[in-house]
Amino acid sequence: WILDKNTGDTLNIFQFSEEIICTTTPPNIVAENWPNRQGDDNYTLNTETINYNITYRNKGNGKAKKVTIETIIDEHLDANSLIIKESSFAYEASRIGNLLTIVFDSIELGSSREEEFGNLSYSFSIKNNTPDKTKIFSSVKITMDNGYEYTTVPILNTVVTILPCDL
Repeated sequence: WILDKNTGDTLNIFQFSEEIICTTTPPNIVAENWPNRQGDDNYTLNTETINYNITYRNKGNGKAKKVTIETIIDEHLDANSLIIKESSFAYEASRIGNLLTIVFDSIELGSSREEEFGNLSYSFSIKNNTPDKTKIFSSVKITMDNGYEYTTVPILNTVVTILPCDL
């Protein structure tokens, strides 16, 4: 649960900040996570849920009919706690071990001439008893039927029991 710091009410909307652009060109994937605190370590309380938001765009000349998103679930995340919160298209999700695969089929995602994007938001809980200062990394690989394949740079969350005072 996320509470408004002024009213104490539960928030239904997550605000993501600081974009991480994929490492390939042209940049057409944005991967974001929450919590996303200042500093390189991105300290995350061990009781918080880590939320990921993936935005992708077809850079080809024709419509993309099939998009596949794959991610390796970090060993310190509870794979069974996966919640897919939002998707701009119908999807089929599967998990084999720590490999999460999400397939969007027959979606007709517009070409580079169109301003159309796909979006996927999902979350995981941190496993109980994860030691302080454990680093959790996450990245995704997106493959489109038109041959484009992109991988995001890893996103970091550092697990702590108490947030440092200097944040």
